[in-house]
Amino acid sequence: MKKAIILLGIGSLFGCAGSEWKLPDSVMLDGFKVQKGYHCESSAMLNLLQHQGYEITENQIIGAGSALGFTLDSSSFPFLGGRNLELKENVERTTGITWQRGTIEKHGDGWEKIYSLLKEDSPVALRVDMRYLPYLYGEKYGSKHMSFGWHMICITGMNEEKQTAYVTDTENTGLQEIKLKDLHRARFSNTKVFPPEGEFYWTEKKAPDFVFDWEKIAIDSLTETERAMCSAKSVNGNLIGFDGLSKYPSVLSDFDERVPSYLLAQVLTFHYGCIETNGTGGAAFRKMYYNFLEETGKTSGSQFIMEAAQRLEPAVTAWSKLALDMKKLSDDKIRLKNKERLKAALTGLSQSAEKIYQTEKKFYEHIRQPVESDKNNQ
Repeated sequence: MKKAIILLGIGSLFGCAGSEWKLPDSVMLDGFKVQKGYHCESSAMLNLLQHQGYEITENQIIGAGSALGFTLDSSSFPFLGGRNLELKENVERTTGITWQRGTIEKHGDGWEKIYSLLKEDSPVALRVDMRYLPYLYGEKYGSKHMSFGWHMICITGMNEEKQTAYVTDTENTGLQEIKLKDLHRARFSNTKVFPPEGEFYWTEKKAPDFVFDWEKIAIDSLTETERAMCSAKSVNGNLIGFDGLSKYPSVLSDFDERVPSYLLAQVLTFHYGCIETNGTGGAAFRKMYYNFLEETGKTSGSQFIMEAAQRLEPAVTAWSKLALDMKKLSDDKIRLKNKERLKAALTGLSQSAEKIYQTEKKFYEHIRQPVESDKNNQ
């Protein structure tokens, strides 16, 4: 009994127990080409959609997904987020592409369905806990601090002899190989940070008569972006949406009171990554969204969309400046240890956050205007 309890404890430590499913034979998508991306979910969509015949870029996915958002939780090691959680749902709504979603309720652990989809030449997007992807950590599991269950990858094939899978993952230019037992653990991790719950999704091949109306998609996207950001309200110290962005400067000015001194350097480095490097495409997703608006505005000739891009551009610069200032402060041990110099540095960060707030305010004021004004300019 004691041995069984110990084994059960070990199993709970590493997440869900391994799958009993065994791959019956190898399968590989025909002619699949890996598309390198910046953000995990949009790059998984990019690889999936391009193989299914859709001519689309990652910037367009971010744009169609009304990706902009803002969150800062109230913990002592706060997570800073720059995008919404409805990316694929917004892409479906604005483009008309229909996602098919796989769940435990419908498909159990989903392996049979995923295998059958691959046999039908359909790639599948998987939601996983990135901690259990050994190819990211020198063929080992990541530390518990790397546990994050909203990481997206795209599975393209499986090898029966080795019982492994091949997946795309964000900035990687080639397929990554992973043992099926590790991928199962990643899919069913019991992490508290967005548990993945075995979710997967796919879509059908592009219909011959399907076309993107990017001007309409951009306007729909701007409308949803303004609605989502401006209707959100901060709760219990958790900053959310434009309301949270308005409170962000005051939070940063007293960041040393919110975050313990022994964690402050790590949190600042982490937030630099959350804004600039950790799959955001730069400037907390604002750079990719700006690129989408600029490209669509030029192609469509829409003055409304072009002006929206112009209003957002200063926010791109402001977000990147804040990130770089955070990184500089995190590396400056002298300022971190000197109370007066630290307060001065945090005041500087607060002023940068105020610039972000003011520039984004002008952006949302513009996209709240009736689109009819664009017609009058034509």
